[in-house]
Amino acid sequence: MTERVRSYGWHRLVWFTLLCGLIVLPSLFAIRQFQSTGGYLFYSNAFDEPTYLSFDGARTGAALIHPAEYLVLGLHHLGVSGGYINLLFDILWPVVTVVIFRRLALAIGFSPLEAAVYPFAIVTIPVLFGYTNPYYAALYDANYHSRGLSWIALPQAYYPPFLRTPEPQLSLCVLALATYLGVRRQSLLIPFAVAPFVYAFVGIPYLFVVFALFTYQRTTAALPQPALRVLVAIAASYLATAAALRLAYSLLVSGSPAAELFVATRLPLLSGTGTAALIVYAAARSHLNPAHRTPA
Repeated sequence: MTERVRSYGWHRLVWFTLLCGLIVLPSLFAIRQFQSTGGYLFYSNAFDEPTYLSFDGARTGAALIHPAEYLVLGLHHLGVSGGYINLLFDILWPVVTVVIFRRLALAIGFSPLEAAVYPFAIVTIPVLFGYTNPYYAALYDANYHSRGLSWIALPQAYYPPFLRTPEPQLSLCVLALATYLGVRRQSLLIPFAVAPFVYAFVGIPYLFVVFALFTYQRTTAALPQPALRVLVAIAASYLATAAALRLAYSLLVSGSPAAELFVATRLPLLSGTGTAALIVYAAARSHLNPAHRTPA
C-alpha cells in the first residue's frame, strides 16, 4: 500500500512539473515583454496570428469551420485586446488539452506514468517538424525545391500547432474532448458530429480516422480477419474523404484564388509524416498492448 502511494505521488509530481513547464516556457517571452512594456506591445507566435486576433480579422474569418473567431470577437466586445487574447489562449487551451489527453490515456488503459508523459509528447513532437528544427528545415527546403521530391508532402510551420492562436489551438482541444467522450460512451457519434465544425486542416484528417474506425466496427461480421478489415476500413475512409474533398473543391475552391494553393497534378502525393508514422508503428507494434494495436 505504501509503495502504491509513493508511486502515485511520483506520477503526480511528474505531471505537475510538466504542466508548469507547459504554462511557463511557451509564454516566457510574452511575460517578459509584458514586464518590460506594461502590456503595450503585441506579441505573436505565428506570423499570421495578428490577422486572426484582430477585430476585423476575426469578423472576416468567423465561420462554422473557424469557430474560434466567434470567441475572439466576443472577447474583443468585452474590451480584451488581441495581445491579451493571445496570451490567455496560449496558457488556457494547451493546458486544457493535455488534461483531456491525460484522462483519455487513463480511459484506454495506459499506466499513470504513461498518462502523465504522453500528452506532453503529443504537444511537443510537432516542434520537430518545423523551422525550429534546423535538420528538418533543411530537409523541407530540399523537398520544396527539388523536382524529384516535390510529390512527397512534408508539413512545414514556424509555430507549434498547439500554440497557434486561435486555430488550430481551439479545434485541437475540442477534438480531444470529443475523442474522450467518444471513448467513455463507446460511441463514434460525438466525434462524427463535431468534426465538420472545426478547423478544416484538423477536422479532415480527424474525420478520416473516425470514418475508418466506424467502417472497421461495422464490417466485423463480413470480414472476420482483422488485418483485412483494417485495409478495407482505411480504403473506404480514403475514398469517402477524397470524394467529399473533391465535391468541396468543385463547389467552393475551383476558379477561386485559393485554387493556386494546390499542386497542379492528378498524381498521388506521398505523405512524409504518414510514412514516418508507419515506420514508428512497425517498430513499436510488438510493444503495444494488443487492445491498442488496431486503433494505432
